[in-house]
Amino acid sequence: MEAARLTVQDALIRVATDARLRRAAENRTMSHEIVRRYIAGESISSAMDVASWLAARGRCVSLTHLVSEPQDLARTVKRAKRIRKLIRRLSDAGLTDDGFADVSIRLSALGAGLGNPGRNAARDHLRELAEAGAEHGVTLTLEVEPAIPADLTIEAFHHIRVDHPETAISLQACQRRTESDCRSLARAGARVRLTKGAPGPDPEAFGRQHDVDLAYVRAVQPLLEGASKVAVATHDERLIHLSETLCRRLGRDPSTLEYQLRYGVRPDKQAEIADRGDRMRVYVPFGEDWYPYLARRVADSPREILALVRATAR
Repeated sequence: MEAARLTVQDALIRVATDARLRRAAENRTMSHEIVRRYIAGESISSAMDVASWLAARGRCVSLTHLVSEPQDLARTVKRAKRIRKLIRRLSDAGLTDDGFADVSIRLSALGAGLGNPGRNAARDHLRELAEAGAEHGVTLTLEVEPAIPADLTIEAFHHIRVDHPETAISLQACQRRTESDCRSLARAGARVRLTKGAPGPDPEAFGRQHDVDLAYVRAVQPLLEGASKVAVATHDERLIHLSETLCRRLGRDPSTLEYQLRYGVRPDKQAEIADRGDRMRVYVPFGEDWYPYLARRVADSPREILALVRATAR
């Protein structure tokens, strides 16, 4: 059953990432309701509009810039400059009180895929962004991603934490090493965001969704048993409930725990968590290279793919 489910998911992703469908969608950039549901626009201004809307409803944000990997080091400079501008805009808008604003960053977007010079540039840009964030009251979350070796990202994270301990790291439970990484990071007192991620054929990842779910439980427990801040970043109701139960049993300070859901996904659950007084942070993507992210979101639901196909056909 799990193998069949994974096959169906792969097929949906192939449909959603079809080149013809992508061209049709991008030809009407940001005009479809299904696009606006998951993407906060292409510009910083559109991302700020969404951030303000969420702030008015008691929700925090983690903004992420959707861009393709840079082809040269000059483009990494422009990427870092744009994130610094985003950080300043959040501060100017008064959206940085009480840890409201976070920016989620991938090393690949800063040039880490461009060999040793790119890796050095990515670390330099990361440090500059962390300093800008500290100046303006905006935290950073560094994402472990398939495109970059996990050890490289974790090493960069520890390097930044020396001067900026408020920086967080985002891990995927689907990776076999994540449980061990979570135990190590919990001992170090690091701020961690734990997502599920998707099963896949990679030997370093779990191949079945059931195994990913179990891995999430094993990884989140040491984090919640520690004293550092934890972000439970999953839409799975069972895992959310389990995390809530663990927190109560451990007598954990509620201010050290937050829940993170993606923009456009389960808005009713987002409202429920925020309205009861728990910290609810919404992962808000924006930027020009939005289609790959959208394809992943609509692949979670056959209805969404059909809606996208109909919209682009019209």
